[in-house]
Amino acid sequence: MIHYESLGQLKQYRSALKEMNLNVHECFILSIVQSKKEKDVLGEQSSVVFINEKEFNLFGKLKNEEASKLLSQPFDAQLFFCEPPKKIAKKLKKQKVKYRIGVNVSSEFCDIKLQSESTSPMHLLNFVKETLEKIK
Repeated sequence: MIHYESLGQLKQYRSALKEMNLNVHECFILSIVQSKKEKDVLGEQSSVVFINEKEFNLFGKLKNEEASKLLSQPFDAQLFFCEPPKKIAKKLKKQKVKYRIGVNVSSEFCDIKLQSESTSPMHLLNFVKETLEKIK
């Protein structure tokens, strides 16, 4: 999970996933955008699902079909490179995952919290991978 900054940032994360020999068809980037309008302008991006906190109805149901589908799938890990807004965090907590890993975040529901001075997607993903390999 990341906060959307630019298309260049998304490309860096996708490239980092590929360079780490991860199956990019099984890895998704959940990117938080500021508004539905921004999400619509960005359109579809390979391996990226956009979500906005305003896409929830009064009862907490997510109206974004693509994000709902993604959040209903089990995954080995969730990686957090940002603090998710409360409504999105609530949905993420319900998702079935083995590990929730936060990098430079203080989210209480992360199983593993890591700190890194770098903001480079390649460095951050390698840092998580190396740390997990040491833990095993």
